[in-house]
Amino acid sequence: MTARPSPELLESMYASKRALHAAHRALPLPEKVRQVIELQRIDYALRLHRGETPEWWQRPWEMQP
Repeated sequence: MTARPSPELLESMYASKRALHAAHRALPLPEKVRQVIELQRIDYALRLHRGETPEWWQRPWEMQP
């Protein structure tokens, strides 16, 4: 049987998560889009590394500088 985390640890983790979500909500839209595109690039690279052949719609979007 595994030990359960303490209530203090859980509250600390939830507080950190709330702060992170608040920070993400405060970001301007162009930055949010940039982050999504970066996640798409990471996902695409992982798919290629696993030997998958991604579909055309799984390719990362091109972003203008």
